[in-house]
Amino acid sequence: FIPVQLRDIQENLPTSVDISIEAALDENQRILIIGEAGSGKTTLLKYLTYGSAKGLFPNISNVPVIINASNLLYPFDLSENIYGLIKRISGKELKYSDLEKLLKMGRFLILLDGINESLQTDGLIQSFNDFVHRYPNNHYVLTSRPLQEYLINLTDFRTYRIAEMNDASIRINIDNWSSNYPTVAETCWNTVQENPVLKSLARNPVHLRLIVESCKESPKLSHVSITETYLKGFLPALLRKLPNSAKKLAQILALYMYRHELMIISYDEIQNLENHFTQFSLQSDLDALHKYGLLVVSQVHTYHFVHQVVQEYFCVQELISMDFLEVKEIINEHIGNERWEQVFTGLLVQRPERENLISEFITGDDKNRWLLGAKILLEGEKTDQTTYRRAIQNLCSLLNQDTPDT
Repeated sequence: FIPVQLRDIQENLPTSVDISIEAALDENQRILIIGEAGSGKTTLLKYLTYGSAKGLFPNISNVPVIINASNLLYPFDLSENIYGLIKRISGKELKYSDLEKLLKMGRFLILLDGINESLQTDGLIQSFNDFVHRYPNNHYVLTSRPLQEYLINLTDFRTYRIAEMNDASIRINIDNWSSNYPTVAETCWNTVQENPVLKSLARNPVHLRLIVESCKESPKLSHVSITETYLKGFLPALLRKLPNSAKKLAQILALYMYRHELMIISYDEIQNLENHFTQFSLQSDLDALHKYGLLVVSQVHTYHFVHQVVQEYFCVQELISMDFLEVKEIINEHIGNERWEQVFTGLLVQRPERENLISEFITGDDKNRWLLGAKILLEGEKTDQTTYRRAIQNLCSLLNQDTPDT
């Protein structure tokens, strides 16, 4: 377990000091922890369960009870759920009246994981507030994805956000996951430090784990090829459990936002795109993308992709699935735009028309197309020397048109 740091979002000051979960529990009897997918919320609750049961926290002697919100059925009866859990854990007969006495005494650390994953979140929040009101002396820790409207209905809870991992935490995680591969650990650390995209992704534990596994597969990979391995190997593996409709929604949404230069998009805007999204159960698919950590949702119900490299990946997948005449129109519309460069190179390396496109681009009279064709040559499979010579000869012709004296 790598300790995570929590940031008090009530204060929300630039000078706010991150604190440990132990310090947060010392200061507050009831806390809500929010964090993105893969940030470590569930692992943190497991650590609290283990530590409390082992007596590792001197100020918390409560009996831990961990509950997964997605397993709770409506109508909610938390007393009954906790009663069943404690009976199963202890293996002994326990009278309900005895449980009531222990709850009123405040003998429990109640841990409720993933309240955003309940199918009846509003009902669960109401039931939970009633439960806390009846048994106010226990410690309570809840986790959720970043703030949704319903979370403001929680009574008397201090809210913390899991802070992004800093360099020290990244290094510790790399060393832990590569304990039997010291050379891999060093290579992976250097690779992450050299590549801003990877370093940004590495601040999330799930993405960092995938990067480390990429390094284990081939320790000699460069930072460029590790990014490629992440996108072509481990990211698709991460998405295998995602419903197909949610994947398609992510592809359409990624391309739409790219074409309209949108960093974020509101739920209302998505709903208005009826011609794009009529085939989807929209809220269900958006929730799935959020659950798997691909989309981030804000308090005001706007969405953005967790990272540009993930959005580019979905753009490429959507363009691969389209008719090539449509794809050529998009290329014509955005050729020369640096923002599209990675999308186009990733796309055209995989399209079956690759050879014809390269020939068209490197022999034409447009410098932007020549540059894209040359990059496809470099990114793709080995190409014959004749093609390289044609590319260089045409480049010389294009340069001579602009600067004949030089």
